Amino acid sequence: MPLPNLTTLRVVDDRPDRLHIALNRPEVKNAIDRAMVTELHAVCAELERSPRILIVSGSDGVFASGADIAQLRERRRDEALEGINSRIMVRIAALPLPVIAAIDGWALGGGAELAYAADFRIASTTAKIGNPETSLGITPAAGATWRLVELVGEPLAKEILLAGRVLDASEALAVRLVSSVHEPAELPAAADALADRIAKQDPLALRFTKSLIHAPRTAHPAVDEQAQAVLFESPAKFERMTAFLERSAARPQPKTSADSVGHPRRRVALPESPVKSAGVVGVPDVVGVLGGGRMGVGIAHAFLLAGARVIILERDDAAAAQARDGLAAAIERSVARATTTETADELLARSIVTTEVAAFAGAGLVVEAVPEDFALKSSMLQRVEAVLGEGAWLVSNTSSLSIDDLAATLAHPERFCGLHFFNPVPASTLVEIVRGEASAPELIAAAQSWVAAIGKTPIIVKNSPGFASSRLGVVIAIEAIRMLEEGVASAEDIDAAMVLGYKFPVGPLRLTDLVGLDVRLGISDYLASTLGERFTAPALLRQKVADGKLGRKSGEGFFVWSDATASAPSNRQAPRNREGVS
Repeated sequence: MPLPNLTTLRVVDDRPDRLHIALNRPEVKNAIDRAMVTELHAVCAELERSPRILIVSGSDGVFASGADIAQLRERRRDEALEGINSRIMVRIAALPLPVIAAIDGWALGGGAELAYAADFRIASTTAKIGNPETSLGITPAAGATWRLVELVGEPLAKEILLAGRVLDASEALAVRLVSSVHEPAELPAAADALADRIAKQDPLALRFTKSLIHAPRTAHPAVDEQAQAVLFESPAKFERMTAFLERSAARPQPKTSADSVGHPRRRVALPESPVKSAGVVGVPDVVGVLGGGRMGVGIAHAFLLAGARVIILERDDAAAAQARDGLAAAIERSVARATTTETADELLARSIVTTEVAAFAGAGLVVEAVPEDFALKSSMLQRVEAVLGEGAWLVSNTSSLSIDDLAATLAHPERFCGLHFFNPVPASTLVEIVRGEASAPELIAAAQSWVAAIGKTPIIVKNSPGFASSRLGVVIAIEAIRMLEEGVASAEDIDAAMVLGYKFPVGPLRLTDLVGLDVRLGISDYLASTLGERFTAPALLRQKVADGKLGRKSGEGFFVWSDATASAPSNRQAPRNREGVS
């Protein structure tokens, strides 16, 4: 059934799988009045009869400036109880198939609540989202008081609803209120691209899944099982699964990089976007890495695979050449293992290794990965901060040093936190996000999206000596070293006890070799000074470091290393992770 003649709305696109409408009151910045509400009800009625994806956008560079204040001023008690605006938002949210809000420019008050009612929100670089209702003597009664809390959490929702905070596009992306950001001219195409992805799903499965998401917790799992019972008998299920199996049988299976417990590495699809600097899939367009050692190269490689352009800063030309070679080798391994669809040349073209700190001026994020020395880290962080743009973030890969102490040396501690990767970066799936006292909530939210985008799992810990992982890791490692020192068992047998008995992916002594015995000793000494003598390093560890036996990087630690493999000094073969060490 065709829509009636519309005056406050405009049909942009009308296809079998989607309907795109634009709010069309540009003379009042698309303020939502009663006439627009009536027409939105007509749109909902059509989509309830014939379910399709709905795209809602604004016009003339504005999504919706809010409800029509001239009308709101004249409304009284009975009209408030009528729920003129709130009920249309409920109806839009309950539409059978997903709703996409394409936010360009202002989305305030009722306009923001219309966006909150959508299943997906994407934005232009000019988007501004907020709820100024309390400044006008009313409450945001069309869904913001509960939907916004669900979307961004209570603390940030209170800033918006009670203190008048307005989020710009990058802030909305950082807290995942919007899922992507685009140039204004590209926003309609981005909305269609998202609709195309949704349209590839089975419509009945989509309808059931959307309704299940909004079902009360007490209804689960009964409602899930009932929906699945219907879908298990649907023709679409058999057709789609048969087609999937036929496609799988017809194509060769590529090798995959594996994580440290043998699971295939997760990859994040990268939608095309002209504004990667806003972090469309969680990574800034340009990521700087301070330090091009094994860890720094691993971090740079991870962001490179996620679509970022990467800049590595090293201290001199010789170190820069070594970092360049290390990155090239990592890229070649990724191409050989089919963990990327890009060629080695394409990846290398997006990377720079330099000795000039000014190269970081255009970076949206810089990750510090220099050796674990407070004076070195703090001085280098200050040098980098001095050249960064106003919106850039700065993080440290420290495994144990105090984030608050490092932050105290910076001009903008709120833009700084810890981002602790594990060695070797390609094989590890965990990243520790260390929240300092001054770290902005937006930074912690953004860090979670960066970690997810590079295919790893974030955990959030407060600033505390050793954080979570190093504190636990050192305890296990130094006890293993004491056992070796006391002759309890050989290095390979101690590792085998943990790998085979406790399912550790890598034994504690082999892992210490990978981390570096000097690094392990430094962390142990730091924790002993802050948390007590239980972290005191064994004499054997100190002796090996004094002898220059630092692990894989020096060729020998607790094992003798040749490239990526290790054997015990006794020449007995050490136990190996199922995937090997890479």
